[in-house]
Amino acid sequence: MEPHPHRHHYRLVIIVLFVCLAFIGIGLVFSYQRLGFLQKPVAVTDQLSVPTPMISPAIAEPSAPTVYFELVADPANTYTATDTFTMTIVASSYGNPVLGFDVLMSRDVNAYDVVSATSLLPEFTVLKFVKDDRVTVTGIMKLAETQPMIFDATPIASLVLRPKIQGTFDISVVPNIASESSKVISPDANGDPRRLLVDEISTLRVDID
Repeated sequence: MEPHPHRHHYRLVIIVLFVCLAFIGIGLVFSYQRLGFLQKPVAVTDQLSVPTPMISPAIAEPSAPTVYFELVADPANTYTATDTFTMTIVASSYGNPVLGFDVLMSRDVNAYDVVSATSLLPEFTVLKFVKDDRVTVTGIMKLAETQPMIFDATPIASLVLRPKIQGTFDISVVPNIASESSKVISPDANGDPRRLLVDEISTLRVDID
């Protein structure tokens, strides 16, 4: 059987088409490389190699300066069970101006009663709050006063107590009982009130004959 007369012609056309496509592909590759479309991919680690800024550790705020309350018996520490006696509260705020204060004292309900509390400073009004296990003496600066005071071993209030038993007992200023605390209210640099807490216990020992 004779070969088809155009078969050779078809074969030649197909070869020419393949050669042309090959040259076109090679040309596109070179063109893309020249234009930068076929650059080597950047590794993920290279893309993420941005310097990490150093973060300074947080600086802790300094703790609030403390204050100190001391109990002083007047005039001595020995009394009779039939008499009242006066106890003075002396305060130091270590250079901090004072807008108000709370003096929290532990109390033995069987040992004594609190008769009265009196301010020793004309700038402050004093109130007393008595519970079974504690006594709080609160000082509030009067509205007419414009300049806070600084306590420097300053007598701020006096308490009149009446003993209920004979013997020896302690009266102590304590940092806190339950949700209450000994403190001074003082303005900060911006004039906002802050609490300066007591962190020491001051104890007065009383002998009752």
